[in-house]
Amino acid sequence: LGGGGGMFMKHIKVFRAALVALVTVVLTSQLQATDIFVSPTGSGDFSGSSWSNAINGNEENLLGIKVKTVITDAVAADAEEVNVYFASGEYVTTNQITLSSITIPVKLSGGYVGEIDGSFDRSETATIFKRSTYNIRFISATSLSSFVVDGITFTGGYISASGTKYSHTALGAKGGAVASASSTTVISNCVFRNNAFQPLASDSRSAYASYLGGGGAVAAITSGRLDLDNCVFVGNRHAAGGSYNQSSGGAVLAYNVTFNARNCTFEGNYMNGGSGRNTLFGGAIGTYYGNVSICNCTFSGNYILGALYETGGASGGALAIRDAVSFKMSDSVFTGNYVANTSSMTFPFSAGIMLLDDWKSSDGLAKSVVERCIFDSRTAPNTAANSRNAQSDILLSGGQLFMTNCLVFAAKGNSAYGGYSVRNLGTLSYSGKYTKYYGYVYSSVTCAQSEMELVNCTIADGKTYGIAAVDDAASLSLKNCIVSG
Repeated sequence: LGGGGGMFMKHIKVFRAALVALVTVVLTSQLQATDIFVSPTGSGDFSGSSWSNAINGNEENLLGIKVKTVITDAVAADAEEVNVYFASGEYVTTNQITLSSITIPVKLSGGYVGEIDGSFDRSETATIFKRSTYNIRFISATSLSSFVVDGITFTGGYISASGTKYSHTALGAKGGAVASASSTTVISNCVFRNNAFQPLASDSRSAYASYLGGGGAVAAITSGRLDLDNCVFVGNRHAAGGSYNQSSGGAVLAYNVTFNARNCTFEGNYMNGGSGRNTLFGGAIGTYYGNVSICNCTFSGNYILGALYETGGASGGALAIRDAVSFKMSDSVFTGNYVANTSSMTFPFSAGIMLLDDWKSSDGLAKSVVERCIFDSRTAPNTAANSRNAQSDILLSGGQLFMTNCLVFAAKGNSAYGGYSVRNLGTLSYSGKYTKYYGYVYSSVTCAQSEMELVNCTIADGKTYGIAAVDDAASLSLKNCIVSG
């Protein structure tokens, strides 16, 4: 080492000290994380300290109460994070897991073999949360700084308003399986099947326009973030009920949150307005405000059956993105999504697949980018009983839309009034009898300017019109596009 040997040894000592400090910090952090174990039948002393002492997840249907208790106890004991592990099998509950005001990470994950202590091997059998004979939402999270749900199947969850008017900022009739408010929520590798919400059973017009139900499976509201990754949503729904109700999202509602969906499948989710004058948006996903991103998702057979009157209607058989700050969607496929409005009245606001609605002009133009997506209506029904199909497959009503490298194929349009594959509806103000609905029921709203640009897109084999810009406030630009048939 020559003359530099002493300096080298000093560096080695410093490195060793730093390494010891780092290992100490890591081990301390690990020791302060609390792990809780749950199985369908429980074991040992049922404390949840290990798989050998797992909490009994089906004891007198107390799953929600017990899990909440062990999480709050861990928080009170200054844990730095809480992980709840569920062994595979079925959990039937009448009590939702209600969590609130937690500032450390909380994670609920399922699908574990759950037989050997220290093992986190995943099973081929799912962890399934099932509703008992009672109507119950499974999980409610309010003001959680980091909340993760991973690898759990939710089936048959149900939430209703029970005749009470809930505001947009209250969970109320939102999220049939999982609901979060003012939280950062990540849901990954989960399946949501046949969950539902039932909206208000009374008039929600005019002064009650701020009331909203939504999210047959999942709802996130007020503020925060909702990330969906590699999840499957099948058969989730809006349960028909009441009249003059406004609801969004047969499967997912995102209200005033940052919303991201990646690698997800939405199949056969729907909203049913029944015979009431209900206004329904987004057979699979309905969003209001916030930044919205959808990537590599599949939407098939989602739909809305909506009563169509002067005071209501239905729009967005798969998606309704309303007054977003920004919307980005890429590499997603839509097949067989549709809207069937059950009245003879014409309703220009109706979109069979996707509604982009910038109804509030005062906050600037919403910006939407849609890339490398396929919109295929060949498997959508031509008509439903006594129905009028949507006026268009894709509708921009206010804001800016840039579409590139997309295919819009076989748009159904409307069986009585001319249909559009892609439509830019830009009238600045609507006051006519059947066209004054834009933002909320019976509201008078001035729509923002509507600007649409399509580059390298193909629009083919639609029922009637291929693409249109309607009225004074709508502009349209096509570059390198094919419009055929």
